[in-house]
Formats: sequence, structure tokens, C-alpha cells
Amino acid sequence: MVWRFTFFAAKYAEYKNEALDYLADVANLWVEEKLKEGTLSPYVDRDVGALSLFLFTLKRYCSYSASVPEFDRLISKHTDENNGLFGNFFTSALAALGLCGACPTSAACPKLQQFVGREIAQHPKETFNDAKNLAVAYLVSKERGDSGSISLLVQESRRKLGNLALPRSERLFPGFVLLCEINQLGREERLLVKHSCQESMDFVRTYSVEATYPSELLSQYSSDASASASTMEANGHKSRPRLSRILLSFSLVLLRLYEKSQPAFLTREARLQSVIRGTVYGTLWVGISGGLFWLGAEGGMPYDLRTFYPAHPVLLLVRLAANMAWVSAILLPLFPAFIFIDRLVLRRQGTGEISLLRQSWASVRKHWALKILLAAALASLRTLFS
Repeated sequence: MVWRFTFFAAKYAEYKNEALDYLADVANLWVEEKLKEGTLSPYVDRDVGALSLFLFTLKRYCSYSASVPEFDRLISKHTDENNGLFGNFFTSALAALGLCGACPTSAACPKLQQFVGREIAQHPKETFNDAKNLAVAYLVSKERGDSGSISLLVQESRRKLGNLALPRSERLFPGFVLLCEINQLGREERLLVKHSCQESMDFVRTYSVEATYPSELLSQYSSDASASASTMEANGHKSRPRLSRILLSFSLVLLRLYEKSQPAFLTREARLQSVIRGTVYGTLWVGISGGLFWLGAEGGMPYDLRTFYPAHPVLLLVRLAANMAWVSAILLPLFPAFIFIDRLVLRRQGTGEISLLRQSWASVRKHWALKILLAAALASLRTLFS
């Protein structure tokens, strides 16, 4: 199941999409088939890793009741107290994560957790020679609340990012760990993490086949690079090796975390500017709304509808429409006012004014039906209570 990390990353980063619900059903069926029917492939370690990640995701984010006892027996069968699962740190960490989420009372759970913590503390150089081990080790340590292991992982991530010779394809994983712990870092280190995250995301966007070619082309040449390179070149497309599914999946998480962590990257001056901008623009839009209310009130609005009921239904509808238009005009500036105050004052995201105006317009378009209903209700208040 090559999309197991993509499914986990999308749920972990709180992406919303109807396809994810479909994938949850597919993942649950696959887990049930593997565990209840015992149809594991010859690559047992890969199946165990996929089962662990699926079970953790389904239990934690989808509320599925998958086959926990069978999973517990499978993990316990292959777990060694000294060597973890198959002597493989990555698979052991995934299994520990799966047990933490799906079966925390399992006898194998503390064994695997201790194995992961011991490898982090005693053999960091060998363990994190493969950078992706940093990410899964952090997930396990965070799940069990192991602050000591998290501190060691942060130190190792700092060391890796400080190594200029580290390939761009591997910088994403220590960046992920440090971004998750961004509030524990100093100002200079935060800027280093910001630069590293931008570099990693740019690398994925520009180098991956998925970001370069349309989906219909990828579905046509979806095999390994060694098999499809000549075919793609023969059809006039520059061949590129496909990036790791794990790398692409964690890039989704990194992108969402990066968006949420923008206030942490701001300097004190930038934060102050953000608060001032949000306060000024928010007050301006509220003032516009108040001015429209005052102008309408000076013109006698909202109109009393009882005068024309029931003798003049046409005039009644005209005045009701006028009241609704007036209330809508008052409500409209409140959308950007809320967006400016929320994004700049409360969240301190430092976003540009044009971008915020686009967000407020998108919010108006998204909730237009609710806005009309609210306008109709407010437009009738004078009729109901005067």
C-alpha cells in the first residue's frame, strides 16, 4: 500500500477531502483482510509497517474499530526485546506508533517503546544515518510523552541541518522535527528552520515528477523510473526519478505546519506591525459598517413592514428587499474586519492586505446563504419587536 504515508500525513495535518473518507474505507478493508485472513506478503516487515500506520491513523483520526487483537498477536510474535521488530528501527518505530494508538495495553508496546528510546539515546549516529528515522522517532516519542527523547531528537535535527553537505532530499525530516518544536527554539534557530523548510518545499515542488507533470501522464507512466524513463523521453518528456512516498507525504505535513507556524518566524518588530495593521484595518472596516448603519438609520431604515400588510403585498416585498439590502451592506464589511483582526492581531500571521481581502471575499462566497438568512432575520426585527 504505497499511499499509507500519504493517508497518514493527510489526516495528521488535518487536510479535508472527500477522497480521504474513501481511502479510510479502503484502508480499513485492507487491514481487516490482512489481519483476519492472515494474507501477509513475503515482505512481512513492509506489511507490518503499513498495518501499524493504517491502524494508528484509523483509530486516532477516523474512529474505526479495526482488528486490534490480531494486530497485537502479530506484533508480539515478531518482537524481540533487544532488537525490536526484525532488527529494523523504522519498522519498530511504526509498530510502536500503531500499538500506542490502537492497542496501548499490549505487552509488546512498552518493549518497542523502550527499544526506540534506547536507540535514540545510545546509537543516534547509526539510527539517524537514515534521516526519515528522525520523523518516525519523533512521532513515537511525542505519542508516549517522552520529553527526554524529544530533546535528543531536537539536538540531532539541529546537527543535521547544520551540516551543509546533507542532501536536500533529507533536510525535510529534521526540519519537520524542529518545526514541531519551533516554540522551544531561539530566534536565530527559528530563521534557520524557516529557511530549511522553504528549501525543502521548493525542492519537492520543482524536483518531483508529481509537481511537474499532469496526473494523466503520471497514471500512464506510473512504474519505477528505471522502467519508464526511456518511454517518457521517447514521448518528449524529460524523465525524472520519482521521489520517495515518505518524503512526499511528510512534505504535506511540513507545508501545513509551516503555514500554522508563521507567527513563530516573525521578529518582534514584525509582530508589532502585524498587530497595528490588524487593529487599524479591522477598526476601519467596522467603522465602514457603522457608517452604513448610521446612513440607513438617518433615512428611516429599517422600514416598518406592518404598514403595508396585508393591503399592499408588492410594497411589502419591496421594503423587505430594501431592508435586507441595507442589513447585507452592514454585514459585508464585518467579514474583512474579522479576517484582519483574526489573522493579524490574534494569529499574527503577517499576511499581506490583498491576500486577506481575497480570503474575506472567499468567506463571503462560501457563506452567502447564511448571510442572506441572517439579513432577512435582522431586516424583520423592527416588525417583530417594535
